[in-house]
Amino acid sequence: MAIQPIVDLSATLGPARDQGQRSTCMAFAMSDLNRVRADAPDVLSAEFLYQSAGTLIPGWQPGQGLLTSAAIQAVSSPGQPFETVFPYQPGEPTGVGTPATPNGACLFSSKVRVRQTAMQSVIDGLSQGAPVGLVTRVTPGLFNPIGGVVAHETLAIPDAYHAILAVGWGTEPISGSRYLLIRNSWGSAWALAGHAWLPEPFINLHVLEAFGG
Repeated sequence: MAIQPIVDLSATLGPARDQGQRSTCMAFAMSDLNRVRADAPDVLSAEFLYQSAGTLIPGWQPGQGLLTSAAIQAVSSPGQPFETVFPYQPGEPTGVGTPATPNGACLFSSKVRVRQTAMQSVIDGLSQGAPVGLVTRVTPGLFNPIGGVVAHETLAIPDAYHAILAVGWGTEPISGSRYLLIRNSWGSAWALAGHAWLPEPFINLHVLEAFGG
């Protein structure tokens, strides 16, 4: 299936990153969103954001995922340093605490708000030149997009949720069906160099939250 891109912001973010086996998808999606909104010239630290946001969630422990509201708050203040000065770790931090800002590090922050999850709202955000974060239910097809397209399935894996970043949209020329181009945090070997197309029915059924400008 050939999908014609109408907006594609993926090149502004460089290669897709890999969260590994940790529950840090929200930190990666929010970090890439913040990079664009704060006009940061390089990759921002998902590790710093993960630990910062975790301290804002009552009872949170390393290894758990993040609430969207906590990630939004943490990206506003304190913000994030570059990945190079606070690199991502293969394992979890040993405890809960606000991470120490590296000496002399510049912190990049931005104001992020909750958006409507409707397809047109996401397209409107993308058309303004900025990615839009999404929280979606996880379906079996999300693990193995065919030809770079995630199949629309009505059934989802129970209690499985994932944060991704919409970086573009396009249409299938014959049918006119609309798709979002999403950037994942499962490494560049996933789908199309870490990106895939999500059909509009998938968005309507499975996307639970959206966030951006």
